[in-house]
Amino acid sequence: MSNQNHERHESDGLQELDALSNDALWQSTLTANATRRRAVARLLVHLALIEERRLHLVRGYSSLYDLCVRCLGMSEGQAHRSVSGAHAAKSFPLALEMIADGRLHLTGLSLIAKRLTPENHAQLLEDVAGKTKAEILIVLARRFPKPDVPDRVEPVSDGSRPSEQGSLGLDGAPRSRVEPLSEQRFHVHFSGSAELKTKLEHAQNLMSHVSRKLEVVIERALDALIRELENKQWGKTDRPRRSGGRKDRRPSRADKREVYDRDGAQCSYVSPSGVRCTARAFLQYDHVDPLGKGGGGEARNGRLLEGRVLQGGCGTRHRGRTLAFGPADPRGPAQTHAGLSAAAFTSECLLLFRTCGTPRPFTAPDQKTHAQARVTFVRRPSSCSRTRMCEACQRETGL
Repeated sequence: MSNQNHERHESDGLQELDALSNDALWQSTLTANATRRRAVARLLVHLALIEERRLHLVRGYSSLYDLCVRCLGMSEGQAHRSVSGAHAAKSFPLALEMIADGRLHLTGLSLIAKRLTPENHAQLLEDVAGKTKAEILIVLARRFPKPDVPDRVEPVSDGSRPSEQGSLGLDGAPRSRVEPLSEQRFHVHFSGSAELKTKLEHAQNLMSHVSRKLEVVIERALDALIRELENKQWGKTDRPRRSGGRKDRRPSRADKREVYDRDGAQCSYVSPSGVRCTARAFLQYDHVDPLGKGGGGEARNGRLLEGRVLQGGCGTRHRGRTLAFGPADPRGPAQTHAGLSAAAFTSECLLLFRTCGTPRPFTAPDQKTHAQARVTFVRRPSSCSRTRMCEACQRETGL
């Protein structure tokens, strides 16, 4: 009976969250995350006290790690991080404060736990505050550098442990791993086929008059690949040809090259709160003013956007139902469409949205066909100053 009540409570909670507006859901997420951080800090204190009182032994668990896995239901990795964090928090309370206020995450604390000393803990904790795992590894490599590792190519059996082949990807297959040795040196691990090994050896032989080091061979190969792909996709070249003029409204190679350099090979989307998208993969060339609405192919009308942004991923409601580019609405908060005539309602919606490049009319709320306006890809025209459809209109259209 208690399980049924719990499931009913969970279902009610999901329905309650699903009914929240976008802004309310965002704020609720931030609040939930702050609660999670404080809960993690409190759990570390509990674990430290349990170990100090040796309660885990009394309860039949051989170690604090065993308690975390078998009693608290943690994964092996989570248990390791929790135990390391509990040990560090017990000796250095500042780390516990940083976990609670969000300046440091549990993974970061577990990475630096063995490096903390009474002499360096304040400075080291300050250096890693607000940093990601990869950035913390760089800090550790800078403060505690390791020597370079020798080139090594060795066979890997199917029964090898994941730690020998690199961490596992989402599909369960081994993925490559890059570990910093010092501030400017990295240890790169990856698995490859027998054909790749043969190509590496052949390239080493061809490069033998320069260097047979794998680092030199691979870097030269990547330089050539990058030049080829940048030239093919974005018109990048060391000696660009003189432009012969634009024959149509499509962007020329010179336009693409200028946009690529101007946007820094990064998605140019900026959210209404001023946060720029950091994506550098799956970039596509996009027109600020679409060609079908009179826009040209010149560089000033071009921008780089990541594919999911173009399809309604960044800054949108769930599943691309509402996509907003451009500044916030200068007319203030979204206004309700209640009481508008059918013509005014349709006109307002057409100003807000277009579908797949082709305007689609929206009918008045009192017509049955209004629900047929549901779409899967919606993008606001750049000429519109509105950033989103009002909530009343969203409910009426089903978007």
